[in-house]
Amino acid sequence: MKAPLKAKTTVLFFLPVLLLFNCSEPKNSNPVVTKAVPVELPKWTWAILEAENFKEKYEYNFQINPFYLQADFDKDGFLDIAILIKESATSKTGLMVLRQQKEQPEIFGAGQQNTLGTEDWNWLQTWKTENVLPAGADVQPAGAVLILLPKAKNQIAPWLFWQEEKWQWKID
Repeated sequence: MKAPLKAKTTVLFFLPVLLLFNCSEPKNSNPVVTKAVPVELPKWTWAILEAENFKEKYEYNFQINPFYLQADFDKDGFLDIAILIKESATSKTGLMVLRQQKEQPEIFGAGQQNTLGTEDWNWLQTWKTENVLPAGADVQPAGAVLILLPKAKNQIAPWLFWQEEKWQWKID
């Protein structure tokens, strides 16, 4: 028994359409990010991050997600930002802290000598901010604390925080 002509026409029309959609790249695929788009970061950071002295020496480090964290580190009532970076010449990793009420960035690691931590933060697995520390922490930070979690499971997680008008580093 022959199928009606209308059914054959419908199948022939929709088959190429289905094949076209199944062969195309998925809409939700994530492209590889090679450069940061300044729009992703708060607008007040753009002038500092687009300055030649930053762009020539450093680039963003996307190996950890998120690559930036916002918190009020110095307890001045304004959100500050910590951004993972790497030194372009050496690929040594670290972070830069921008405090909203201060024009100069503060850089830790990323090839800096005599810095808190080490000059290369390749040991960093992930990070987070905390506003409340556990009992017995023995520190009184001004604001939020950066908790830096290392790759090595037997290594203790250091804390980076603002206290008494300067950055402090604590490892318990």
